[in-house]
Amino acid sequence: MTKKEINISGTHNRYLIKKTDKQTDECILKKSNICIDSELFCVESQIDLLNNIDPIIQKQLHDIIKIKLSSYQQQDKLKNRFNKELFVTLSEVLEYIRNLDGKCSYCGDAILIMYKNKRDKKQWTLDRIDNSIGHNTNNLVISCLECNIQKRDRNHEQFLFSKNMKIDKLS
Repeated sequence: MTKKEINISGTHNRYLIKKTDKQTDECILKKSNICIDSELFCVESQIDLLNNIDPIIQKQLHDIIKIKLSSYQQQDKLKNRFNKELFVTLSEVLEYIRNLDGKCSYCGDAILIMYKNKRDKKQWTLDRIDNSIGHNTNNLVISCLECNIQKRDRNHEQFLFSKNMKIDKLS
């Protein structure tokens, strides 16, 4: 008996995922004036970045995360969901990533903390459990961009269940 894995995906998110397939040379670091050694972009070294005691690397990592947090803050302000007291902090994001050992909450794949391509499917993102609330401390999980796009505004528990579901076809 052979095992077949079925991947069910709707048409509503296929265009968003196609955007991530495009190989662009657009680097997230162009605007930020951050110079980073290319070895740090390797998947294997990503979790080591969090534990690195080199102050230069720590500053670069924190700067990259702050840039992303700033965009989440702007996103919340545009939708009138921003709450300054509850908004996630840099240290909380680092703690979330450490607690999951640098893996996506949904698929379990390794996430990229530092990445070159801004559309990289495995870059870290903050996924809101309840999309009607902003990026607040108790409303977030770490996920890869691919899972975050697939989830859209679906219920957190339902998406987690469907993501971990495997269908075996019996002959």
